Amino acid sequence: MNNHWTAFGSLFFLLHQDRLFWLLNAPVIGRWFRYVLRISGDSSSVGSLKIDRILPNAIFWWEGPHRKAEFRTHAKFSKRLYYAFAPLWWTLHAWDWAIADRWIPELSFGFATLTSYPDAHPETNTVDGRVSVSLSLGSGESWATMHDRTSGTAADTTLADEASNWISADNTSNQWIGMHRGFFLFYTAALTSASVISAAVMSLYGTNKGFIGPFIPEPSFDVCTTSPASNTDLVVEDFDQVGSVSQTGGSPITYGSWNTAGYNDFTFNSTGIGNINKTGISKFGTREATYDIPNTSPTWADQYAVWVLHYFSDQTGTTNDPKLVVTYTRPESYITITKNWALE
Repeated sequence: MNNHWTAFGSLFFLLHQDRLFWLLNAPVIGRWFRYVLRISGDSSSVGSLKIDRILPNAIFWWEGPHRKAEFRTHAKFSKRLYYAFAPLWWTLHAWDWAIADRWIPELSFGFATLTSYPDAHPETNTVDGRVSVSLSLGSGESWATMHDRTSGTAADTTLADEASNWISADNTSNQWIGMHRGFFLFYTAALTSASVISAAVMSLYGTNKGFIGPFIPEPSFDVCTTSPASNTDLVVEDFDQVGSVSQTGGSPITYGSWNTAGYNDFTFNSTGIGNINKTGISKFGTREATYDIPNTSPTWADQYAVWVLHYFSDQTGTTNDPKLVVTYTRPESYITITKNWALE
């Protein structure tokens, strides 16, 4: 499931209060719009009273001399807006990207996006690739030794269609011979420090996957931060420079769900959004999430292996490249807007 509804955050509600008030309180359309947001009938105590403030998770109104507020436990109204008006949202989104934010910012609806790709070889600002441990059959090592290595055996930055994540077992009991970790760096300085990010999705275009032996529980794949020694190259010493904190809120893509003919989308939570560098380079990577990230050894069996393949930036063109899509607004475009929410 995507989280595009997070674009309807607090800033959106602040900028569009007047429009929302009209929709909520108009004689006829107001009844319909309140139903859309599920603040009608038994779902809300506001009844037919005039709503004079709305936030992603709350509404406010006056009932006689008393000021009242009703809160939801999550961003209910943000979600309802998106799922009810997704086609309109994407239309406004396209308008902002193609016209308003380029030529007439005063008509922007605040749905700008930045799509960034790692540089293909030769790299200028960013890199993508993998750092891996690949040992010959019969020369494996324990899971703990492999997992905790400070150095891999190979670093690849000119990949087109390969595996960024791989785990493989030796033919010697409880020994392992393979582990890959992926690196994906994106130049995101165009956001600028003033931008407010509402959503971010990192995507890898899957091409294949493989599975030998019954890994139980099922392998999965997630995004973490990275800190390679260089922004434009990878070295074997970067093997341990992939973090262990999920940037998706612990929502990995399972092996069974890995799309082998389209994009696999990792939707960032607030942690992932917070790690986007608005004035420089955002550094992320992928790890197997069922065993590698938590450092839990799979049950060993002779030459068991699991891997997922996808395109890297050295695939011709950018149509199928790894990408980071960031949805954001720039508050400085609206500095003339003032709201006073003080309660009397």
